[in-house]
Amino acid sequence: AKMNRDPERMRKGQTGAARVSIATGAPLLPAGIRFPGHTPGTPIQDREPFEIEIGDPVFPDPGATIRDSEAVNALHRRMMEQISLLCGKRWDF
Repeated sequence: AKMNRDPERMRKGQTGAARVSIATGAPLLPAGIRFPGHTPGTPIQDREPFEIEIGDPVFPDPGATIRDSEAVNALHRRMMEQISLLCGKRWDF
């Protein structure tokens, strides 16, 4: 995986965690990484101090299956929206 150095925008992410959550019924736990001392308008650098904020669990919809791409994408979207709020970045997908 490649590090996201954009201080304002998240990457798209992938649906693997949503698939595992739906297959097992286990919730996803969103976590956002913030860089409180970051200089606005510059890329995030290696070894910048950071904070991690943990959100509330995100549960798969009852009856969802991994064969249902809409259900997988919906859970992925809910998870990424929570991460976006926790890290203070936009998720434009």
